[in-house]
Amino acid sequence: MEEQKNNELNLFDLIVMACRGVGRFCRRCGVAVLHLVRFSVQHMWIIGAFVLVFGVAGFFLTQAQFTTFRGGATVLFVEEAAPMISEYMQRLDLYAKLPYMAQTLGMPDSLRKKISKIECYRWIDCKHDNMPDFVDFDNDKNYRSDTNDVIMNDRLYLRIEARGLYDMACVQAWLQRYFDSQPELTALSEQGRQVLRMNLQAYDREIQRLDSLATREYFSNESQKTEMHNGVLQIKGKHLYYNDMLNLIERRGIVETTLNQRTRNINFQNDIVVTSAVSRLVRFVLWLLAGYLLGLVVAACVAYRKVIADYMKPKK
Repeated sequence: MEEQKNNELNLFDLIVMACRGVGRFCRRCGVAVLHLVRFSVQHMWIIGAFVLVFGVAGFFLTQAQFTTFRGGATVLFVEEAAPMISEYMQRLDLYAKLPYMAQTLGMPDSLRKKISKIECYRWIDCKHDNMPDFVDFDNDKNYRSDTNDVIMNDRLYLRIEARGLYDMACVQAWLQRYFDSQPELTALSEQGRQVLRMNLQAYDREIQRLDSLATREYFSNESQKTEMHNGVLQIKGKHLYYNDMLNLIERRGIVETTLNQRTRNINFQNDIVVTSAVSRLVRFVLWLLAGYLLGLVVAACVAYRKVIADYMKPKK
């Protein structure tokens, strides 16, 4: 009993000590802020001059032509061309930074100077419904072995960083021209589209065959006995073909949509739009803060110049 009481007292003392420590820390922070304010007022001309200079510089350097914009878009293509497109995408980021290599890409020199990064990421399907769920911005290699999440091989997410380029329509037009001018990629893309057309023809034949079977089955002259099945009145012993037909029609629609969306080597699902950029106000405040901190350092050097000089003197 006495030991339990001592433990409770020790815990209470620990809480009291923690509260006192927090209080002392807050008081010291308050005193430090007051000293900083007093020091800033005493040397307001030096600090103010640096804040003014950095404020003017920040006003001009935070304009649109000096801002780095980040834009993104989803690129669609046929699965047969996926390996080659991935290889081309990996080259773009390196080639675009080199003047002599950028010419081989057909990139204008004015555009090359603005683009700072070109990256591509994979779309992940985690519901097995052939619909993209999220972008793998971390390039996690575990998705290759994970059976729950599937990498979609017919699309990539393209992200571009460019300085002073808030309208990326010119980048999209250049990328479209570059990929459309690759003969090997064009051949693979046409091969993939031909496979999709053949799949459509196979679906059409199968749907027509099931429709003929259903017509013959339901309108035959044999004796027909009806029964209730899952709330539906149907002919006893007859197979319902229309469920299979509806499934085939749905799958055919997916293939047709895929074909219509992939008429070129690469197909932008949407235009490249700016998705993020640091606010000009935030960057301007950071410039002012940098000027203030540098002003504090210079003011401290001026105020304690004698102490610094004595410290720097060689000791005998």
